[in-house]
Amino acid sequence: MIQNFLKYSLYLFVVLFLGGAFLLVTSKGTSPKFNPGKEFNYKRAMSLKNSSFIRNRAYIALKDSTQIAVTYLLPEEENEAGHPIILLASPYTSTVFVPEMKWYERVYSKWVTGSWGPEYDYLNPKAAKAYTALGYAVVLMDFRGTGSSTGFAAPGDVKYIEDFKEILDWLEKQSWSNGKIGMEGQSYLGWAQFAAAATKHPALKCIVPAHISFDMHTDNARPGGIKNTDWIESYSNYLKINNSSFWNTNGAIPSFPAVPLTDMDNDGIFIDEIPQLKENKKFATDSKSFTYDDGFERPNNPYISMLKERKKNLTFSEVAANFEFIDDTLHFENRIGTYQDVNPISLLTELKKTKIPVLFIGGFFDYFEGIPQLYSSLKDSNPSYLFMGPRFHVPLKIPDAYKDFFGYNDSYSDAVFMHTLRFFDHYLKEIDNGFEKELPVKIYTPFKGWNNFSNWPVDESTKTTYFLNSKTLSLKREENKDTINYSVDFTHSGRYGDSKINPNNAAFAVNDLLERSSEDLKCLVFETKPLISAKTLTGYPIINLNMSSNLPNTDIYVYLTDVAPDGKAYYIAEAQLRAGWHRLVNNDELVNGAFDVKPELPWHSFKKLNYDPKPFNNGMYQTIRFNLKPHSWRFKKGHKIRISIAGADKDNFEFNPTCCSGDTINSCNNTEFHIATGGDAGSYIELPFINTN
Repeated sequence: MIQNFLKYSLYLFVVLFLGGAFLLVTSKGTSPKFNPGKEFNYKRAMSLKNSSFIRNRAYIALKDSTQIAVTYLLPEEENEAGHPIILLASPYTSTVFVPEMKWYERVYSKWVTGSWGPEYDYLNPKAAKAYTALGYAVVLMDFRGTGSSTGFAAPGDVKYIEDFKEILDWLEKQSWSNGKIGMEGQSYLGWAQFAAAATKHPALKCIVPAHISFDMHTDNARPGGIKNTDWIESYSNYLKINNSSFWNTNGAIPSFPAVPLTDMDNDGIFIDEIPQLKENKKFATDSKSFTYDDGFERPNNPYISMLKERKKNLTFSEVAANFEFIDDTLHFENRIGTYQDVNPISLLTELKKTKIPVLFIGGFFDYFEGIPQLYSSLKDSNPSYLFMGPRFHVPLKIPDAYKDFFGYNDSYSDAVFMHTLRFFDHYLKEIDNGFEKELPVKIYTPFKGWNNFSNWPVDESTKTTYFLNSKTLSLKREENKDTINYSVDFTHSGRYGDSKINPNNAAFAVNDLLERSSEDLKCLVFETKPLISAKTLTGYPIINLNMSSNLPNTDIYVYLTDVAPDGKAYYIAEAQLRAGWHRLVNNDELVNGAFDVKPELPWHSFKKLNYDPKPFNNGMYQTIRFNLKPHSWRFKKGHKIRISIAGADKDNFEFNPTCCSGDTINSCNNTEFHIATGGDAGSYIELPFINTN
């Protein structure tokens, strides 16, 4: 069992970061210590005297009888005027119970988490203690159909938006609240803040969304219009595990029980509200009689009814299967919706009306690229700030192998917290800490450190055009027109190193450098000569391919890499596009003409009307233009810039059905790309560089 618990602890550590929720905490402990670096050294939080808080739990009863579970942490020092609230709304279960924990496992738990178990709250010990010590109340909420809340739902359900009206009302009216609410969290917890802001509730004063998509269709399910099979499967399985009905004690698949917060026998213990495990290690959900540790009868145990409701939940896989196009509709329990209804970019329309301040936090290696785009679209209407560094979606810290490479360390996470705290202090506590007087955009560039800018994309960047010439990448275009043929290698994969899952397109990140030399051998490669001086890329690379194919439709994958003198090619950014989506649309068409989406990029609508099923029919050439994921990267002197073009990513994305009749390589036909080079119709890439010493 101790071995199983070790597995549980390690898995839980990773999973919590995926959801953007805080980590495990107890109500007592030593004062948190921070090492954010001199750029983010915030004196108010560097030396805290009080590090304890009071934990409470409650249900918020909604008008439709749904019970929303909340855990709230209050400062020990009471304030008659109440406290400002920091709210985290999560679908990942706020409370974990581990049945059948032995005494030595409790000792281990105490050593790892500070808690004797078997009950844990998903809260970061340093952040929770700091917030409460500095006069904030911290509230963690379970969405309907998840965690300890009742009801059922689908990912990104429009019902969540309606729920927030009542939830924010409840929080505003509590005796320990001063009526001012801020929100934070990453991924789903970041999207939740847009859903809450869409209510335009007056108590919501500011938000800190981190690592979220621009739209759920093309960032999550179908980047470039191609089904992201690996991400859909991994995330759906994660949600299943996270909200399943039992903890699997054999250690094979850890699962988190959804447990009631109601202490029905009033003994101060919650674990005895779960029926005892049967021999098959599952809870009895279909029985009329249940066995409990304390022998106390519970004729209408909410846990059992909750599990039955939970079976109605739709997985992300089920939702994604219904949306080949962004304007397809999903029918779910009398609710009809599309991705457009719940996309952050669509909800931005309502957020603009609130004028509330927003701090956007993102990572250049995140598979969701929405943060800088959302900032650009909002900054003219709301006080907006952008914080970007070389982070993946998970983990929140920079992987160990990157520390030397980037010249940075674990203090990055502390820097994020300190910047967030200063934001909350300014907009929730009205502390004059100079936050709004600084340049709003903070960017971390490998080998150069932190840079401050007034805008994104940065005004200081200059587009430099590199032409694809005879397999070279050059500043000078070849005069003679030519065509380079490439036979698609369907064994190519976007996974790198020893990682199981590509950090750019799936739910977990690698802990090694993204080195793609071997995979580039399967691609059509264009690269520069060794650079005579260093170059700093900051912004969106944009690829412009004039191409055709021997088949009427194909998929195109483009990778930007940094080639070191030893020949190793380090991944920087990528993008993909199904050729049928080659038509461009005006940026104001992305949200039904509601507002001008920024920045100015080659936008594709992914609506059914805009799809061309046979763009290369009869050998026709098309201009395929799209942007790679944004980045800030330092190319050192002597290194080379490389562009790699592929036609498949077998481990992450579906095969194009025009090229392959199934999901195996054996089902794929010979597929060729014809890339035009030289002359006025030659292919090229635009790279944004800034001048740095």
